[in-house]
Amino acid sequence: MKYVRKISVLIMAFVLLAAIAIGTCVIFSVRNVNVSYIGYSDGETENSLKIKTEVLGRYRGSLMAFVDEEGVRGLLDDGYVLTGFEKKYPCTVNITVKERRETFAVKDGDGYKTYDGDGAFMRRAENFLNPADNSPNLILEGAADDADVKKAAGVCAIFAEEFSSLRSSVETASIIKAVSSVDSDKFVFALRCGIVLEIDDYEVLTREKIAKTFEVFSSLTGEQKLSGAIYGYVTNEGCVRATYNKNA
Repeated sequence: MKYVRKISVLIMAFVLLAAIAIGTCVIFSVRNVNVSYIGYSDGETENSLKIKTEVLGRYRGSLMAFVDEEGVRGLLDDGYVLTGFEKKYPCTVNITVKERRETFAVKDGDGYKTYDGDGAFMRRAENFLNPADNSPNLILEGAADDADVKKAAGVCAIFAEEFSSLRSSVETASIIKAVSSVDSDKFVFALRCGIVLEIDDYEVLTREKIAKTFEVFSSLTGEQKLSGAIYGYVTNEGCVRATYNKNA
């Protein structure tokens, strides 16, 4: 009788543990996927729903612990990039997906290599026109490799934030390497209106220098914006300044 009682207790404990395990799996299994979509073309709702369906199709019913950022990123095609990932327990995965937008064109032999706004390669093209709107991509010059392209994309992203535009206002962006130890690398924006912005030692205080050039640019007349140059730099005293030269 004593052994029967022990066996009964063990069976009940096993059943209880099994019930807890099953309940935990049910509670902490993926049931919802929320997609925040950043798009630049038509079909935002359709594209968002398609991505949601892909992720749910792969992970619905899976334990939350087995869902990871790399796995979700692998489900996206080349037209999108995952910019946000969050697991909201007990059963929801929140992701942010950005549509890749062709932005830069780099001369490559008889054609161009094109890159998105983050500086990631997209395709090789015969010309520098953007297929989304048939307008010119921003031509990037002086980029020796993909690392330079990414670096340039970061500078251009700051420009876009400060000037509230990029492709529509900038014709070319150039990295100009220092030619001596007393010189510094420069980043030059040639605006479509005619004026040039030159950022000295562009990897240091980048935003502050670009913001100063915008202040000066905003103060110019329409005629002044047709030519000349604005220089963003740091003084010997460590102050960020920007000056306009109409004869440059």
